Amino acid sequence: MGVFDGMNSAEVYGKGKYFKPGVYVCKVTRVQLITTRKKDDAFIVDFEIQAAAPGDSGEPSAVGTSAAWFQSFEYKESALGKIKEFLAAVLQVDPSTAPPGMTYEELATAAVGEDNPLAGALVCVETFMTKTKSGNDFTQHRFSAHTG
Repeated sequence: MGVFDGMNSAEVYGKGKYFKPGVYVCKVTRVQLITTRKKDDAFIVDFEIQAAAPGDSGEPSAVGTSAAWFQSFEYKESALGKIKEFLAAVLQVDPSTAPPGMTYEELATAAVGEDNPLAGALVCVETFMTKTKSGNDFTQHRFSAHTG
């Protein structure tokens, strides 16, 4: 028995690089639904930053780099609202009405599919820092349609 026994069947856990506060135009590279080590679901979107401007503090993440948005389902109602906001922004539709022919539930299920249908889509992302109830820093994300 060696120290590396079991590595062939080990799961690799990706750890994305998070956004610094700023305003961005991003290209979606991957959307996935994972089960975390704590056995919770998480919706993750990987992006490539196409354009960046400073936010409320410091320099933004650099153009050409990758960043990720991790949305836990710990607070499901909040998570579903944020995912809906993201989908509406990517599809350039009003979040109060579903796009023709699909529900938001169907869109979210399709978005995390193997064929990665949202890859290449552009979306605007604004990130800024807030404090959690326990006083820790937390990065908020606001998504809006990229129209230019």
